[in-house]
Amino acid sequence: MVFQPAFGIVAVSDIAVPTIDGEREVIIGEGGMTLISDIFTLQGPLGRELATTGFWTGLPEQYESEHSQFDVWKDDRWQALPFEETLRENFTGYFTWVPEELLPSGETVKVRASYMGIDWVFQAGSVFGLTFPLYPALEYNISLASLHVEFPPKAIYASMSPVFNFTMYTEDGVQMVDYEAEDIEPYSTESVTLAYTPTPWDEYLLECLSLKHHVTIRSDTLRVEDSYSLKNRGTYIFEYHVILPLGATDIEARDRVGPLTVEVEELPENATYVSVNVAPRSTWMYQDLWGPTISYSIDRDDYFAKAEGSNTAVYSVPGFPFYIHDLSAIFTLPRGGEYISALPAPISTEKVNSRTEVVFDLGSLIPYEEPELSLGYTVSPLAAYIQPLSVLLVVTVVVGVVYVNRRRKPRVVEKKVVAERPKIASYLANYNERIDLLNEHIQILKGESEEEQQVQRLAEINRRLEQLERSVKQTGSVLEEEEPELIDHLRQIRRAEEEVSRVNEDLRNLDVRLRARRISRRDHQRRRESRLNRQREAIKRIEKALSDIQAKV
Repeated sequence: MVFQPAFGIVAVSDIAVPTIDGEREVIIGEGGMTLISDIFTLQGPLGRELATTGFWTGLPEQYESEHSQFDVWKDDRWQALPFEETLRENFTGYFTWVPEELLPSGETVKVRASYMGIDWVFQAGSVFGLTFPLYPALEYNISLASLHVEFPPKAIYASMSPVFNFTMYTEDGVQMVDYEAEDIEPYSTESVTLAYTPTPWDEYLLECLSLKHHVTIRSDTLRVEDSYSLKNRGTYIFEYHVILPLGATDIEARDRVGPLTVEVEELPENATYVSVNVAPRSTWMYQDLWGPTISYSIDRDDYFAKAEGSNTAVYSVPGFPFYIHDLSAIFTLPRGGEYISALPAPISTEKVNSRTEVVFDLGSLIPYEEPELSLGYTVSPLAAYIQPLSVLLVVTVVVGVVYVNRRRKPRVVEKKVVAERPKIASYLANYNERIDLLNEHIQILKGESEEEQQVQRLAEINRRLEQLERSVKQTGSVLEEEEPELIDHLRQIRRAEEEVSRVNEDLRNLDVRLRARRISRRDHQRRRESRLNRQREAIKRIEKALSDIQAKV
């Protein structure tokens, strides 16, 4: 039996109201990502007036949009509109308007509102489900409302609740649902739940908080290491199924405790990928976080070949079956490699253990998106001989030292201590205090407290950090001249401090954007956490360099 939902009809009054039609399109993607697109057709002079003065629209408050956008149709294309987040009772909403220069000619104005949800799909046993509002929420009646829903490719429709009079059909392996209704009342919250059976390759509902994609370039291979921070939004997982690029070998997995069991599946010869199963240390439960690292080798010429006569190679980051909040790609150049250029621009290039690392911040990524990077670098033709030669020199020196020591009379040598080098002692003491204050600063920001005591403490920390920064910079410059054996460590500290400064500037800009309502509070919190993680990593690099200095003196 089919039921038709009841609709409220706004009473006719003497007040003139614009005529608005609404088209809602819901695209359910793989990995549980959902796109909702509403196109409003504002008709006649009242519609044009409403477009220029602005209007409100949104979603019920339980739907948090990871990304929102508003556009107007003009000159045969969609053009971006300004908007502001404006909350109303029981709704997460936005106020948008069409500036005069973007107002199209003609009697109608089409405005599009787009929302992206990454956690609206849920899992119930073997099926996935999505609950969503049937109609856009507006301050006005919607004269004619249409709904179009697309399931993921090859997914199979399972059920609907409540049932309504819809049309279902299939195009190119995608099942679709259409529906129409009239006279939809303002601030509608009526919703429907659609359930479907996902395809075997769309088997998990995961959310990736961060992912580091590290590629070490070798003479004929690439060693790839993916370090994940994953959240399980579906049912429990005993084995995690991973798809790797074709030709992947030497596959390993580990977590912070140690190695994990990896099983490589046997596939037909014409398979275009490598399939492996990684066993978590314990059952991966709903809402649990897991941080595995999966490593493998692939042929360099197949995935990172330079064009003939060019120093630039192109690399595509493989697509992942989930939404990634924060993706970074790190490339370690071959020994003797020197960075030239890259597109997009990297956030840092630095020497790590005598090899250059190039780091890219790729931000967020939708499922199966494959960002492309181009990296230009050169390798010294003598690089292949440098390491064997250095080993030979070390062996020669060691043999010489042993020979001389055997002929020399033993004598007691007192090693200098830090106390005999007051500048180094002062430098280390000031830096230890600075690191303690930086860590305290991060903890206060993570707490998001606005209590007066916390605000005062932050001000005190910032004043002292500025004093210590001036002191260690001045002392560090002197030490670079007077203590040449410490130059590498001092430069590592300087580069890490530059990252700390960049993060502080990013945090200030984020706060400005939040106050100006250019980003949501949820987006602000997520981005701030990402920046604070970068600052923690920079602090760790400083601590390591200080430890190395302490060991040397």
